[in-house]
Amino acid sequence: MSDGRSTVRTVVLTAVALLIGFAAYFTFTAYHLPIGAGPDHAAHKDVSVFIFRHGRLAVFPRDEDTLKFTPYGSTRALRPPLSYLVSASLARLLPGSMVRSTRVFRYGVGLMCAATVMLTFVGLRVYFRSTWFGVLGATLVGLMPQFSFLASYVSDDSGAIFSATLLIVAVLVVLRYGLRLSTVVLLGLSTGLVILSKLTAWLLLPFAYVIVIASLREAKSRLPYLGVAWLLALLVGGGWWIGFNMWHYGVGDPLLFRVTADVAQRHAGIERPNSRGFSERGVGFYDLTVRNYQNFIGETFKSTVGNLDRLRLRMGWPQYALYFSVFALAVIGYLWRLLWRVGRRTASFVGQRSDGIWIETILLCAIVFQIYMYVRFNVKHDIQIQGKYLIPVILPVLVLFFSSIQSLKYRLNRVLELQIDLDHRHTIYNVIGGLSALLIVGVHSHALAAYVVPFYFPQPYDVSVRQFKSMDLVKGFAAAETTNAELRNHGDALQISALAADPRVVIGGPLCRILHRNAILQISITSDQEGLFQIFVDNGGGFSERNTHRAIYRAGSTTLIFAVRADNCKQVRLDPMIGPGELTIDNIAVAPLYISQPR
Repeated sequence: MSDGRSTVRTVVLTAVALLIGFAAYFTFTAYHLPIGAGPDHAAHKDVSVFIFRHGRLAVFPRDEDTLKFTPYGSTRALRPPLSYLVSASLARLLPGSMVRSTRVFRYGVGLMCAATVMLTFVGLRVYFRSTWFGVLGATLVGLMPQFSFLASYVSDDSGAIFSATLLIVAVLVVLRYGLRLSTVVLLGLSTGLVILSKLTAWLLLPFAYVIVIASLREAKSRLPYLGVAWLLALLVGGGWWIGFNMWHYGVGDPLLFRVTADVAQRHAGIERPNSRGFSERGVGFYDLTVRNYQNFIGETFKSTVGNLDRLRLRMGWPQYALYFSVFALAVIGYLWRLLWRVGRRTASFVGQRSDGIWIETILLCAIVFQIYMYVRFNVKHDIQIQGKYLIPVILPVLVLFFSSIQSLKYRLNRVLELQIDLDHRHTIYNVIGGLSALLIVGVHSHALAAYVVPFYFPQPYDVSVRQFKSMDLVKGFAAAETTNAELRNHGDALQISALAADPRVVIGGPLCRILHRNAILQISITSDQEGLFQIFVDNGGGFSERNTHRAIYRAGSTTLIFAVRADNCKQVRLDPMIGPGELTIDNIAVAPLYISQPR
């Protein structure tokens, strides 16, 4: 009995430690992540701010004037509001000094993601009865770069991952303990929260309940009583949102499809095409999944593990290799176990529960269906190669992965049982578990140090400017090409007279020869009127607005300073003024600019 209590105490303490530890970490990252780094930051925050200020959900058309809309006329206020409710609710509980910061709305999402990490531990501990499996699985989820990034800003993806994870945990609890009041209430609450989160979480519902149906026979006599409990829990968890929608928008629009279309039509600044998916390019499902069009599979995998910010911040091979190993072993191990079952081998040979393979088969079907719907969306609706939409099935992936690890552990036990006693084998497994946890932490730390911190918090560079070298204005402009301009020498100075609007002077080698890759260009001028001086640098691709520099000058003598980049300078164009007039260039000087990383 004391051993059982000790085990329960260990599990509870570990779960609480994971919750507190990751909540603290996600609060830290949420505080330091720059405002606007997350995609659709303003649209997501807008809903949280509305709920925070009004203490309720927005109702249309009454609240339209207080909300923000995208150029296509959409608003997140018409989406399932779980993430926004959590975000706004925690913000209302915090001190007033913290509420002044826009980052305050991130903390609730971070807490919800920390709860997701804890739930991952609980689910794996319940299914495998292994604390180490639970800890390693929770660490894999919490420290996956994409997940920890989602935990640092407001988005509805966090709510989808949380509710989907809770749903799978509820299913695993039902499998372990059967249908009873407590497990049915948990199942109903999780189902309601899934409804309250996002479509990417809704996709798991049919597969979860296929597994639950297998337990109905055991509770046949209590089904009416348990059914009422399940329904009440579902309503409390999120079913009320459907009732809210039907009350305000009619019984024919419980999921707000109609009102969303009406609102978009009223607020659209630009017309949204019927389809912006790959199908518009003539690319179909087969092209993406079999032919791997434009490396669709690889880009999806990378964005699932970590392609942060607005898909501008990729991770490195340590992060991708670690999670590829997890995904690959999950699938390969399942196929291996399935072959043994088909070959009528005993379940105990691979160290599995007798019902394990069919549960894993349904979970694999849920994973495949999630991927199918993701690809279908990219084909038929909109190109969004964002693997965050696949993360709601992360717990099913981990169940398959640790089932494979359990099989390997069973086979290793068979090898070691004649050579090493049980206590020493437990020590070996503890050491392996500890080293695995350190590996996960190390890979995540590498991602922070090598990619995230340099991207968001770049170190200042050492900048040094060498001595200025003046250009010979007489010889330098001897072969200049002019448009709407006339050049005259006045001693060492150069006078430019504009004959018409938009005068231009193009010079080649003389100025390019003294320009460096990075340089400070100093031009001293005298003018009897104010104007705009522009410089265009041709690095081999012609003159372009992308490589132009401009400065406004006033009447009299002025020194203009330009920071110029000339990778392969061919010629330089000077546009000294916009309209007719005269201007004298007294001096043109160039100083090399050297930029290097600090030592």
